[in-house]
Amino acid sequence: MLTYHLNQSAAPANEPLTTAQAKLHLNIETAETFFDAYLDDLVKVARELVETETGLQLITATWELYLPRFPQGRERLYIPIGPVLSITNIDYPDTAGVAATINVTTGIQKTIHESPAYLTPAYDASWPAVRQLVDGVKITFTAGHGSTLSSNARAEHLVRLLVAHWFRHREPAAEKTFNQIPLTARRLIDQLRLPDEFHAYGEPSVHKN
Repeated sequence: MLTYHLNQSAAPANEPLTTAQAKLHLNIETAETFFDAYLDDLVKVARELVETETGLQLITATWELYLPRFPQGRERLYIPIGPVLSITNIDYPDTAGVAATINVTTGIQKTIHESPAYLTPAYDASWPAVRQLVDGVKITFTAGHGSTLSSNARAEHLVRLLVAHWFRHREPAAEKTFNQIPLTARRLIDQLRLPDEFHAYGEPSVHKN
């Protein structure tokens, strides 16, 4: 079993909803600014919850996937976050411990339009042998839907549902309700969740900036 961890090296440049969009969804007057900062926080929390629950990266960010070694032979190497936009670098220590790289243009075959995306070695090649270290293999990639969720209406609607639910149940007495996810939102999460093709990697550790 391969253990792995993920590090978000470049966070999204913006959130999936602007303050104005959140206020419009909640029928809050544009001139009313009292809740602006709170709404921005709710949008961020909603995005992070959706990402954690589904394995999707909503707004484009850069990630680093760390593995102790490559898969065997020509086995698929799955990327546990999607949609993957590009593979930037693949770095590893060879068996002598010398830093090496795989050419991301000619050294691998990328299947990034499937869910989840995966990599395989170039035709008639195998994954290289490495000196096994906890974080020896590092794959840098970008993932996300761009700067908005216009290409994923369900994900955008899910963020709106969560923001509205938490905003309307923000009183301290409603803490239990705040911590619950509405049934409609839960169903959308189930629909959006990435297939668990990378389960053989074991449980990940994730660090976000």
